[in-house]
Amino acid sequence: MKKVAIICLIVGLMATGCQSKGLLSYQEAVETTGSIETGEVLIEVDVRSEFNKMGLSIEEEKDLSVYENIKTKIRSKYDDRKNLMETNIYYIFGAMGIDASIFLLENELYLQIPIINMYMKISEDELDQMESQAREEEAAEIQALDFTVLMESWLSVFREDNVVVGQNTYVMTDEGQIKTTTYSFHLDEGQLERLQDELMSYLDKEAFNEMVKDYIGDFGSNDEEVFDFNVEELLDSIKLTHLEGQAHVDYDNRLIKQSFILYGEGNDPVPGNIETFEIELTMTYTNLGDEITFNIPEFTEDNLLDQEELNQIFNQFNNN
Repeated sequence: MKKVAIICLIVGLMATGCQSKGLLSYQEAVETTGSIETGEVLIEVDVRSEFNKMGLSIEEEKDLSVYENIKTKIRSKYDDRKNLMETNIYYIFGAMGIDASIFLLENELYLQIPIINMYMKISEDELDQMESQAREEEAAEIQALDFTVLMESWLSVFREDNVVVGQNTYVMTDEGQIKTTTYSFHLDEGQLERLQDELMSYLDKEAFNEMVKDYIGDFGSNDEEVFDFNVEELLDSIKLTHLEGQAHVDYDNRLIKQSFILYGEGNDPVPGNIETFEIELTMTYTNLGDEITFNIPEFTEDNLLDQEELNQIFNQFNNN
């Protein structure tokens, strides 16, 4: 559980910035890209960890190997004008790979259930209910963490030389070679430590711990470690050493590709614990503003499940 929670807490550090001209230009590119109504985006997350295996048994080493390389790939096509979306998710955890898809057709959402290749339909009314619940949860999260104050503190950590407008470079994409302007990002250990300190000073720790437990509980986890989750212990167990990143923007001020790598190490490298880790996040944007071709299956009574049928399948799976 701690290894998964580390990922969730750290990825947020990759999206901060400063008020230099370089970052202001980068932020404008982010806004421009976000306003485009059609396109495709590929998100790849690669978590690489090394553990202290000294003195461990073969079985213990085998258990740890599951966490050495965790990969997630999300490819999404969208057309906001037609309210269409096709998202494919592929997740590799140890020797296990899980893939699933999500389809949005106007006001109805279809979720592919992994392994059994069936779908669950979520109607417009159910989507509205989920949106209302999400707003309530968001309000609770804001109580747990004052994001406005925290972001202001994070911005103050960055200096002019953290974001650099580089030379024109070429990036290979599915559409071919594209000329771009490169923005480079860097945070050192001291700056990351300040971010971590700011996080702990503004975080309502008890509320945050409960929020994590609730989220993990939604997946039906019976792992006792989940219910003992403590954010202070988690952050005390690791040290973030540095972050490097690059963003490539084309001549239309649109993001083409951006990537970040966060490096860290464990503070207590006893046998079985993390020695070092890297979290790499890459986002590639293609076909922005183009007509998008979707590959959406036909949904029928034969491949659709209702909530009761889905619960029965999950219960059978958990019991096995």
